[in-house]
Amino acid sequence: MGLLRILLVALVVSCSVHFVGVVAATVAIADDGDGDGGGGGGGGGGGGDASGGGDEWRPFDQPLKSNQRIRCRCGGFLGLQCSCQTVRTSGSRSAAASTSPTELVAVGLSPDDLAALTARGFRSVGSRPSALIGQSINRIQLPPRVPLRRALALARSTVPGRTFAPNDLYPTARPVFRPAGTLCGQNCPAFQLTSWSADIGRCAARSTIGVIDTGVDPTHPAFAASRLETLTVRSEDRAPSGRDHGTGVVSVLVGDTSGEYSGAAPGARVVAVDAFHAGKTGDIADTFDLIAALDLLVERRIKVINLSFSGPDNPLLRDAVAKATTGGTVLVAAAGTAQGGTQSGYPARYPGVLAVSGIDGRLRSASGSQRGDHIAFSAPGVGISVANASKGYSTVRGSSFAAPFVSAAYAMALETIRDGEQATRLIAAAAKDLGAPGRDSVFGWGLIQFSALPPC
Repeated sequence: MGLLRILLVALVVSCSVHFVGVVAATVAIADDGDGDGGGGGGGGGGGGDASGGGDEWRPFDQPLKSNQRIRCRCGGFLGLQCSCQTVRTSGSRSAAASTSPTELVAVGLSPDDLAALTARGFRSVGSRPSALIGQSINRIQLPPRVPLRRALALARSTVPGRTFAPNDLYPTARPVFRPAGTLCGQNCPAFQLTSWSADIGRCAARSTIGVIDTGVDPTHPAFAASRLETLTVRSEDRAPSGRDHGTGVVSVLVGDTSGEYSGAAPGARVVAVDAFHAGKTGDIADTFDLIAALDLLVERRIKVINLSFSGPDNPLLRDAVAKATTGGTVLVAAAGTAQGGTQSGYPARYPGVLAVSGIDGRLRSASGSQRGDHIAFSAPGVGISVANASKGYSTVRGSSFAAPFVSAAYAMALETIRDGEQATRLIAAAAKDLGAPGRDSVFGWGLIQFSALPPC
């Protein structure tokens, strides 16, 4: 045992040791700020013993989250004294893995096509007609142990002439919910930045806004006086999504508790479609369900649809979006950089979609917002008060919550103008220019200004 101990010491002296994922080792955890952990008493700040050597090794009985690891610094030649703590990681690797598609979507498959695919190990787990795509769409599981790229090639060779694409995944941004403190009602800084007033907000009374997001809690007090309809298109084999994100987004639109809290368009009607399911690292929607949600809202002739999520470019989603926008539907999308790597940024990047970046109270671009020629407008995206799924209120940041301000503005404008392109020209001309003169890659045409909308 003495020789083994010396060998172990030689491996860890003055080194950083990282344990990733679910740890099956005996390590000590020192939570930041915990009085009896790594920042507590003891000569060296380790808190484990009076010699200042750090925490004792003890069984680790809590599995780590996907964005955590244990980091230990060890010293003391024969003492094997280590100070350990849990630390957050960027999560980019695990997030990218969790947003990698493991299914295909296929268009227009016949029974013979399905039989041929089944013989190759594929399995159809869902089918829906799509008016936007023009044919039925199938959701196809891959053959066992066949990677996506090879499965795509196999499917296309098995059924030539049919359209196959990955069933790509689209996460919501995962905002940090902080206590809201005293609610600011109709005097919130976000309203002041956008020249909003209660009289302007009432102009949305005849409007209907579609929202594609996670679930929404319709029993929240913020929606007591709201005209809110909630629907679900999530595939039956998917676990339900959480409701924090969707509840927050909808509350920015129509939340109203008689002065204590207000959305930007408190009189509007909202049809909120839950297309999301519980993923490994958060709520996520697939291409199959997102197209179904777009089909539903476009079929109802809803003029403005809010899309507060981001993911990869998908040919079928691109076609559905193009069909919707050319048909006159205004799609407003959060221009946020969600998890999933450098290919993220859609549907905000699609032609015809109004991409919204977030700004803070000092009129600076908020962290996490995209940049590029596709940016149409900016709106408040930092320190936004929203309703949460716990029947309370939180303060959040992110372009997910900037997009609803622009959706509200379009809903109001289209009640008078009736034409999306004309509404864009009006709203763009009145926007507060924040960057380079004219439309730029950071703020688009600028910060949305409600005061420029036509009187209702």
